[in-house]
Amino acid sequence: MRERFIPRVLEAAPDTLIDAGGKNLDPHRIWDTMFKNEKPGGHGERSVAIGTIDMAVWDAVAKIEGKPLFQLLADRYGDGKPNCKVFVYAAGGYYYPGQDHRKLQDEMRSYIDRGYTVVKKKIGGASLDEDLRRIDAIMEVLQDGQKLCVDANGRFDWTRPSRMRRRSRSTTSSGTRSRGTRWISSSGPPCAATTRIRWRPARTCSRCRTRET
Repeated sequence: MRERFIPRVLEAAPDTLIDAGGKNLDPHRIWDTMFKNEKPGGHGERSVAIGTIDMAVWDAVAKIEGKPLFQLLADRYGDGKPNCKVFVYAAGGYYYPGQDHRKLQDEMRSYIDRGYTVVKKKIGGASLDEDLRRIDAIMEVLQDGQKLCVDANGRFDWTRPSRMRRRSRSTTSSGTRSRGTRWISSSGPPCAATTRIRWRPARTCSRCRTRET
């Protein structure tokens, strides 16, 4: 940012960075200015650096325009009617020394008390039985309409998610009920198409888009 992109913006003629009306910045012109003398493709550090500046530019454009950025984007690139509701969840439930089920429940209650209706916890860092007990502990504090997501984040092999799903039922005072968990970043068995092309290095399956080596 300091060595390449910000200097290019500061050295550019001001009228090359504003829109046709002359009343606001032009993010696309600023983007083009930052990309001068850049090679095609590029590396990861470029996308992060330019993306960071780009967000700041759009924030400035919205402030100059006097409206929220989501409304500005809806006016310019949509029908002017933004969707003001966005799905969010509270991520937590990480493993740490000394954490017991009561502390895990207290953490999830704190998210519910802040208004969240969906919470997420990590799995895959403990045994299957312990992860299931942790899930049960959280489900005890959730009410109707509240949901739990679980995130394995690449910790499972092909078989563990299916084994966990089969055992993912809990017994309560009112009987047996499904846990109602939502799976994030879990693995699944390779489809038949992937199996057939397994010998080909770095081939992408046309059915599930899985890359198999």
